[in-house]
Amino acid sequence: MEVDVLELTPSFRLYRVGLINYYLFKGDGNVLIETGLTCTAEKLLEELEEDLDAVIVTHSHFDHIAGLSTILEQYPEAEVAGHERIAPLLEKEKVIRSWYSDNNHFCTKEVQEPSLKLDRLLKEGDVFHGLEIFEFPGHSPDSIGVYSRKENVLLVTDCLGYFTSSGRIVPLFFYNYQQYLDSIQRISGFRPEILGVGHLRVFRGQECDRAISNAYDEAVRLGEMIRSEMSDDELIDYFFVDELRLYPEQAMKISAGLLRRRVLEA
Repeated sequence: MEVDVLELTPSFRLYRVGLINYYLFKGDGNVLIETGLTCTAEKLLEELEEDLDAVIVTHSHFDHIAGLSTILEQYPEAEVAGHERIAPLLEKEKVIRSWYSDNNHFCTKEVQEPSLKLDRLLKEGDVFHGLEIFEFPGHSPDSIGVYSRKENVLLVTDCLGYFTSSGRIVPLFFYNYQQYLDSIQRISGFRPEILGVGHLRVFRGQECDRAISNAYDEAVRLGEMIRSEMSDDELIDYFFVDELRLYPEQAMKISAGLLRRRVLEA
């Protein structure tokens, strides 16, 4: 698994581990943003030179939370923060089993009795280790953005969709279609100098505005295609592309069905 390291600003460093983007913020402590999968977290920890004081979970999808158990094995005292809606999920064995079933399929390695915790419950307007927290629902009900006003860096995880290596943008409005569009419009108002997403890509300067605009347009286009009686097979072919083919097939088919459902609900 390849690891690419990129210095974004004096305070932010990107670790691209396979498909997962991890961001290290060096402020009043070392804060890791995103936890990824168990196998990507293992690889990250091999490369990471700094100790971790805190970790931010951006939302509760398996490829953004399963790696937390691996990180806590090495840094059990790290303060873990995430949206307040994630906390009840940590009490549900069925949810945790689902996360690690998909993680184990992806990583081809069984995880036994993962240890998870959430020390700080985040919501809109909070400041965590100098980073401002914003709620961007739509992709999930608990998706948050992390913003450094000083350096104008905005990290938005999957709130804009999945930017694949071929240049595709696959919308990911699994929770609420209209909230997803509203969140993208809100993100556009930040006019970030650096825009970090959850997978593969990072944008700078004018690229940020184009990425946000293109993400909005593609979400609208997909919504129109679904309303125009796009077939199930056509939707799966649209969605299950490029790096998304590496995810568990059944989970991706369920996710494609959610896209249809959310558009029709709206």
